[in-house]
Amino acid sequence: MTNPIRFNDAGGDHVLLCPSCGGDCLHHERVSSYDRAEDADALLQTVVRGQHVSIQLIRNSVQNPSARRDGVAIEFSCEGCPAHVELLLAQHKGSTRCSWRLVGSEAKITPITGRYEHH
Repeated sequence: MTNPIRFNDAGGDHVLLCPSCGGDCLHHERVSSYDRAEDADALLQTVVRGQHVSIQLIRNSVQNPSARRDGVAIEFSCEGCPAHVELLLAQHKGSTRCSWRLVGSEAKITPITGRYEHH
């Protein structure tokens, strides 16, 4: 998704805007953290959704926002449109890159003892 990350000023705070419709009513749905040593074949994925927490060792996956290191993906739904998007934070050569990704456009990952599927 090539939409820029945009904010509105809310009296000193910044309100994140939906990359699809520009609305300011985004709801957090899921937070995923990917802990990966540089270029390692496996990573530790932690997913928090509501009161459910999942931690598993998986093969590196395109779900990790970073191609080589650590990443974070925060899923949002929007009140103003049907968008389900992820705000991505990716470590790359000492910098942190931010971008949007449509939910469902990433690969499905399975535990390292399982197989890798792409949908």
